[in-house]
Amino acid sequence: MSERAIDDINDIVRGVVKLMFLPFSGILEEIFIENLPKRYAEPAEHLINARIEFLSAFRSMMDWRIERLKDVREKVKVKARAEGIKKEKVKVK
Repeated sequence: MSERAIDDINDIVRGVVKLMFLPFSGILEEIFIENLPKRYAEPAEHLINARIEFLSAFRSMMDWRIERLKDVREKVKVKARAEGIKKEKVKVK
């Protein structure tokens, strides 16, 4: 394997590692894509698609967690109201 090919592979590996460890960095993605050799366009597209799926899954998990917390909040409100009614003192004449 030529030295140039090894350098290209090392650049790609470094770029992929950076992309995976900084999933929310748009600037890094742009730099990676701009510096990627043209012959790696197809693998780069595959990587981008994988990242889109990863972020979509993350968003789905966050949406699910938000809805779950809303349900818990409602249960806490209902319980607080019910306990408030039980503790209320009533004077009888």
